Order: sequence, then C-alpha cells, then structure tokens
Amino acid sequence: MVTQTTTCCHCRAPLSYTREGRCKKCRRVVLVNGQYLLSGTISSGGFGTVFYAHDQKSHRRVAVKLVLAGTPSDYELIKNEIMTISQRLSGLRFVPRFYTAYQEGSEVYLVMEYIEGKTLDQVRTLPWTPESVDRFLSVMLDQLQKCHEHQVIHRDLKPRNIIRNNAGDYILIDFGIAKMDNVTRTIAKGVGTPDYAPPEQLQSYTTSAQSDLYSLGVIAYELLVGQSPPNAYARLSGTALTPPSSHLANVPPRLEKTIMALLQLRAADRPASAAQALLILRDPPPLIKRASGKPMTPAEMLASLAGLAVFIFMCLIIFGIANRPDTPPPPALIPVVKLPSGRLVFASDREGGYDLFLADAGGGPPWNLTRSPQDELAPVFAPAKNYLVYLFKHRDAYGIARLDLATMERRELMPPRPDWNYGTPMPSPDGQRIAYNAGPLENLDLYVMDANGSNARVLAASPGQDYHPAWLPDGTALVYVVQEQTSSALMLLPLDTNRAPVEIYRTEGRLNAPAVSPDGRMIAFAERRDNGESSIYRMSVQGGPAERVTNGLGNAATPSWSSDGQRLMFSAARETSDERLSKIYLIDRDGSNLQQIFADRGNDIYPYWVP
Repeated sequence: MVTQTTTCCHCRAPLSYTREGRCKKCRRVVLVNGQYLLSGTISSGGFGTVFYAHDQKSHRRVAVKLVLAGTPSDYELIKNEIMTISQRLSGLRFVPRFYTAYQEGSEVYLVMEYIEGKTLDQVRTLPWTPESVDRFLSVMLDQLQKCHEHQVIHRDLKPRNIIRNNAGDYILIDFGIAKMDNVTRTIAKGVGTPDYAPPEQLQSYTTSAQSDLYSLGVIAYELLVGQSPPNAYARLSGTALTPPSSHLANVPPRLEKTIMALLQLRAADRPASAAQALLILRDPPPLIKRASGKPMTPAEMLASLAGLAVFIFMCLIIFGIANRPDTPPPPALIPVVKLPSGRLVFASDREGGYDLFLADAGGGPPWNLTRSPQDELAPVFAPAKNYLVYLFKHRDAYGIARLDLATMERRELMPPRPDWNYGTPMPSPDGQRIAYNAGPLENLDLYVMDANGSNARVLAASPGQDYHPAWLPDGTALVYVVQEQTSSALMLLPLDTNRAPVEIYRTEGRLNAPAVSPDGRMIAFAERRDNGESSIYRMSVQGGPAERVTNGLGNAATPSWSSDGQRLMFSAARETSDERLSKIYLIDRDGSNLQQIFADRGNDIYPYWVP
C-alpha cells in the first residue's frame, strides 16, 4: 500500500490544490491529469525533474518526469519520441515501462514505472574491487547491446541514470536525449553530461553505439580507480589518460584492456559494438574463439584440443554490488581429477549466485562463461553450431537463453513468465532445434523450437508432466520423462512421423534427466526411490531392467556420457564436516572408479560433458 502525501512536493505547504490540480500556495502542479498525485522528488537534472507519485486509480506508486516542452510541437515531439523508444525497448526488463504523457501548459509529464532501488551514485562506495567492476561491466555491456540492437542509443549514461533495484538488477533510466536509427531527436536540450560524454558528443558530431561505450568506460574507470578519468575536453587539450594499473595493483589485464578500449578518443578506435567489448572482457579461450569471428566446426574444435596448453585461467569471485567491496574472494575451483577428454560445462554458486563455467581436458581451473546477478543453470553445449543453451532466472521465474561462443553474444529465446515454467533446454545433434519443457508447474508439456527461438510447437502433452527431453544421436527421436501421480515413465518419441510415444521404463519412483549414450544404445537417468535419495541408473534404449550405477551418494542427478560410453559424469550432494555440498563426479558405467572433479566450497551442478 502506497502512503499518500500530506504536503506539497514543491513548497512543502499542507496539501491543498485547485480543481486544475495546482497547489493553492505555490500554484505548481501537484495532481497530474486528476490521477497522479506528486509526493516527492526522486532526482533533478538538466533534462527535468522526476517525482514519486501515487496513482489514485490503480493505487500504485509510479514515477512522473517533468520536462519543459516550450511549444505544442515540442510536446508532440516529446510524447512521440518517448513512446517510440518505449515500444522499441518494451521487451527489455532493464528499461522502465512508459505508461503515458500529459501536458499542463508548457510542462510535459511522463508517467513511468517506478523502480524500487537506488541509483549507482547512491549505492557506490569507491573504489570497487576489480571483481565487482568486472561483473558490472558484463551486465551493462549485455544490456547496451540489446538497446543498440533495437536501434536506441542512450547518449547520457552516468551513475545517476543507472538504478540497482532491490533484486540486484541494473535498470537503465532517462533516455532523455536518446538517438534512434540515424536521426537524433532531442527531448531536452543538451549534449549529455560532460564528465561522461565522449568527444564526438561534446563536439556535436555524429554519435553512435560507440558513444555509449565511452560513457560506460568512464563509469567503470571511476568505480575501479576511485576517481574519474580526465573528461573528454581535458583529454582533447592534451591531458593523458593513465591506465587503472598505474593507480592500484592487481587489476586483471582483460579488465584494464576493456576499459581502455572503451575510453579511446576516436569512436573508430573503440570496440565496434557492446558485444565486441564483452568479448574483450571475457577473453574466451581458443577453444571457443577464432580470429574470423565465425563459429568453429566440431572438427576444428577437436583439432585445436591437441595443441592447447593450459589456457583457462582462474576466475576470481564476482559478487553482487550489495556486498562489501573488501569482502575476500573464496578459494578457486581446483580440479581434483583432470577430465579424461573433451570439455565440461556446468553451473556453480561459488560467487554467490549460480553462473556457468567451462573446463577443458587440458586441466587448470574452469573459465567463467557468464556473470549475472541472477541464477543461470542447466547449460548444454551444441558443438555443431558452437552455442550454449541454458536456464536463467529473473525474480521467481526462469527463461531460456542462448550464448553464442564465437561472439559471446547472449540472446533470450524464451523470456521468463510469472505464471509459466521453462526447463531443461536440449539442442538437437545438428544444433538446428532445441527441445524443452514448459507450462504451469502442475502440467508441463514437451516443446521444440528452432535454434533462434522461433517456431515453438508442442511435441508431447499428456495428462501428467512431460519434461527432461534428451535427443538420440541421430536426431530422429527424443527420450523424456512423464510424471504421473503414483509413478513415472521414460518415453521414446519418434520425430517427423505420426508414431505415438513408446513407454520403455516405468517405476514408482521419480525420474529425471535422461541422457542417451553417444552410440544411441544406452540411457542413463536419475531415479529417486523410497529412501528419498536419488541415484544414477542405466538401461538399454530398447527397454528392459535398469542397473544401478551409484550407491551411497546423496541426490545424484543429471548424468552425462563420455565419448566412448564407458564413463558417466553427474552431480551429487555429499556431507562434508560442516555442510552438504553438491559436487561433480566421474564414475565407470559399472559403478566403479568414483572420482570427484573439483574441490572448492561451492555447489557445482548440472554438468554436461562434451566429447
């Protein structure tokens, strides 16, 4: 419930207003369009003042921005441009929703979604640790890439225009002088904030997506060093920009390289896009990056493995902004056993929330693929097309995302929905399709979509829950789980035919995560029976009895096969001296030779072994 104000937000006199919504004392508007009661100032700057407001019809808090229009034509320009920007960015959760606009004389009031949180200049304690700046840059570059893909350039990035909400997400606000396509339309007169604006913007030259990158570079430099770099005016006059490492020790080279690239005076010398800057920041190993920017073929990937040295470096902890900057990092993920072959992708919460990691048979600590304030889980690699699909969390709902490893570009294929559940995305062997389960929690169905997120269609919809799809190696069929009230079953669904699913195994226990061996003959899966702990089992794809593989490991789950079908990788929770942690293990298919992969304090889950 939003508490209504009892005083004028302008003059602080006891609230009393005219029929036109103006304060009887100061004569300024306090009730916009007879609906939005202004209650206080959020921020004020060169492009207007933003107020808290109470929507008296919906009884919710909103934000109302006051902009001076000057003329009726200015009002129409402002309204049309903010609506256009809002429509283009409407699917992006990190941009506040725009509701409507009203004119009161020469004043324009823009009614927008209120974001509970604080602006970056309110929450920051300088300097931040390199790890915190790294995480911030990763998130912001990903968000800018999406804005630029929708043909919107912010042009006034600064700490005051970035809100960190109560969920830890960063929200971009105040697109007041945004540029759309190749035409600049200015909602309020000005050229941005001088301390953060790039040279081309201060000199009234053409701006581009690279202009936003410069402003973000200034913010990142300030957060890392604890002081602002020389502004563009000073640098154009000859003041040198000193690298962050000249101010403090232990700056990761890739972080400094990214910031210095963003701060190049000439736009042409900066990264061509936010996605390219993100590639510099993440510095992917040769396994997933090539000079041409084109995805590696499976043959090229395998050939590259033979000559690789230990190239995957340790990823330091990246933690949320709300954490104290001097919080020490946890120990690194240390391999206990080297992978016998291939690559491993998995999720780990060693940095507070679950992020995705990649490890290689060459040994060494894994490489951090993603850094996000929200959990990211269940990664699966599509070697034929060189991308990952995985689940990502937003608030209390999950969506499906794709990460292209050649460019490190992230796409949301299925955005989260509060009343909908997505789970277990699984790319086809040729990488052209992705199977997944979706629906209300009590009635999940099996779906498939094209790899770009289009053409989603239902594959199986039983009265029970259909979930956890797994492809046969030739792509002709799927194995999946049907959960009913008193039992569950493994089903084999032929594709591209009219044949019905075939039941190949039924149990009174609960099944999950079937995985088909590379030769297409065996299925490994997890089953929870009477004792409440799940174990890994294996059986023939043709059906028959299931043989138990693991014993005595708590909640063994998500098995994955080696290339020769002789070993399995899975996660399981084992008791330590003071806690219960989920770790990743290797085991022979007959249940012998159990080995742990990593030793650290975090939970490592959802392993996917790529032969």
